[in-house]
Amino acid sequence: NCLKLSNPGGSVQWPKGRFAHSSVLINTSSGPHLLVVNGIGTSDIWIFNIKNKSWKELFYVPNNVTNRRYHSLSLWSVTPTTNWIVVFGGNMSYTDTAVIEL
Repeated sequence: NCLKLSNPGGSVQWPKGRFAHSSVLINTSSGPHLLVVNGIGTSDIWIFNIKNKSWKELFYVPNNVTNRRYHSLSLWSVTPTTNWIVVFGGNMSYTDTAVIEL
């Protein structure tokens, strides 16, 4: 089954369409979430609560994370309550590795 979500009339917080982004699935104590990072035409990060079907934009993320396109993401569950999102590469001349702690 495929679930289609839409934002009728733009009434709720919702990310713009994008490509050249990356995403990763995160299992948290409140259920599964999908993290979507950047892309062409964007420099933002959004997290989707799959259980509640709601989006939330994440702010205060370092520039070396938000300016990437065509990059890779991996998840590392450091502890049961701490996840690290590892961000690598991209076509913006980044050769470093950035980490977001959630």
